[in-house]
Amino acid sequence: PNTWADTEALAVRWSGAMDAHSGLRLVEYSLDSGKSYAKLTTGETGDETISVSGIPDGEHEILLRFTDAADNKIVITMDYQIDRTDPVAKILSPADGSLVSGVLEILGTVTDTSLTDWTFTASDSDGRKAEISGTEQKSLERLGLLDTSIFPDGDEISVSLTAHDAAG
Repeated sequence: PNTWADTEALAVRWSGAMDAHSGLRLVEYSLDSGKSYAKLTTGETGDETISVSGIPDGEHEILLRFTDAADNKIVITMDYQIDRTDPVAKILSPADGSLVSGVLEILGTVTDTSLTDWTFTASDSDGRKAEISGTEQKSLERLGLLDTSIFPDGDEISVSLTAHDAAG
């Protein structure tokens, strides 16, 4: 798979793995850059599930090694990405319950291994809404500026910060 996934297992499929002269003897995989290999079902075609529960979030490689009866080997490398952790989305300023007016600097943190987007939303009970959005990671920094003049004086404003990642 060449996409971010919130997963504990990889589905590995192959077809056409054969040697017309000596025959296929062994199919193996490695999750540690080839330091060690584990056996898979040997066959021209295969469909296996491999546990990656101990692998941390991030970008990784799986190596598939095919060995024929004459001990010739070919290694195929495939990339995969794991992101099991929800994005961090936290509003730092203004503080909850603050009385605000004018143009506000919105400070916050939005981070994730595979962050796709985030949205800061300020809204009132009458349906007025202002949004600030982005796709870049932010760590203890300005998310944007919010002009509170769209809300009547004394209005109670609810704020939220949501983030999405490629793993869903």
